[in-house]
Amino acid sequence: MISESNPSAFLSGLGTSILNSMSGAGLPVLYSAIYNGIYMIPEMVLTGIAAFIIGKIPYITKQADFS
Repeated sequence: MISESNPSAFLSGLGTSILNSMSGAGLPVLYSAIYNGIYMIPEMVLTGIAAFIIGKIPYITKQADFS
């Protein structure tokens, strides 16, 4: 039984159960999804915030007259 007062024991048990239940092809897919999610979600949030701020600059957003 895993003690709830020890987070590292919980994570160790969780990791062991994932490794025991995943197949050879499924483990890299799971790793990739977790790794890319940890990387891409904050990146998308920061890019969205930057795009919003840049979109509020009048000089950048003014309509161009191509006629």
